[in-house]
Amino acid sequence: MVLISLAAAVLPVTLYLFWLRKADKYDKEPFWLYLKNIAWGSFGAVFFTLIGSAVASAFIAGFLSGEELLDLAETVLIAPVVEELMKGIFLFFMIAKKDFDNLTDGLVYGGAIGLGFGITENFLYFLGASSGGEWLFLVVVRTLFSCVMHFISTAVFGAFLGISKFRSTPTKILLAGTGYVIAVIIHFTWNSAVVVEESVWLGPIFMIGAVFLFRELFRYSINQEYKVIKRELTKESDLGSFPASLIPLVLLEVPAGNFNLDSKTADSIKQNSVKLAFRKEQLHHSSGHKADQFRVEIAAIRLRLAGFTQNVGSDFGFKEEPGQ
Repeated sequence: MVLISLAAAVLPVTLYLFWLRKADKYDKEPFWLYLKNIAWGSFGAVFFTLIGSAVASAFIAGFLSGEELLDLAETVLIAPVVEELMKGIFLFFMIAKKDFDNLTDGLVYGGAIGLGFGITENFLYFLGASSGGEWLFLVVVRTLFSCVMHFISTAVFGAFLGISKFRSTPTKILLAGTGYVIAVIIHFTWNSAVVVEESVWLGPIFMIGAVFLFRELFRYSINQEYKVIKRELTKESDLGSFPASLIPLVLLEVPAGNFNLDSKTADSIKQNSVKLAFRKEQLHHSSGHKADQFRVEIAAIRLRLAGFTQNVGSDFGFKEEPGQ
């Protein structure tokens, strides 16, 4: 039963992760970073949630009369507040990395943490099933809805942190707080719906709507990345440091087979071009020592791209861009 429950918890979430990685079209995060975030969700967040929930439950127990009322408070109040905090706190470490640079990264890292948390929570619930029928019911409901709730709530929290990356400190605090509150509201709404028998049918409807909104948010985020890449590579082309003919390749509008490039070189061009575009975007929002670091990295990426694209037939003489 343990191995079957573990497989039922891990395999569906693995499919969600493959979808998440595939949907991140232009700047796929390193696989080890996915694993790092999943590990936090699966182990770190769960561990600290157990501690935080125990402390919170002990505190409010003195204000509530009856075990049933305490159980309800733990489900609809303590769980959303504590779990979203413990899942999301790791995102504050991730946002310090220069590769965490936009809304999409927040969605991806947050989503990975949420899915990791869902794996462990589902596994524990599956082990606690008292019959085969209950086990099957839990597998279906928790895989399709509860796990997805954790995925979306933490992804939304991450999205707000991604938006806040290059904002002023007061704005960072406001956006981080807003993202956390929205994550708690998503979690609270799902838990509230499923614990009240009369409204249990509202839970799946709410999650279907949440999935639709998340998909639209992800599409918007990818579209914003498209605009940044196209804008910055067009500037590079105008400077003579990148062939305009390769911009459709980087934007995945034209397959690599249309160019006189082997697949390895084409992949290197795409990866470095996207990184160049995002580093230039970061430079626009940076100053001082951090800006100098970005300038050095931008120059190195340009040199790598010149080596990859030397057979395309463009002049790669570099003209200094104002401010860089």
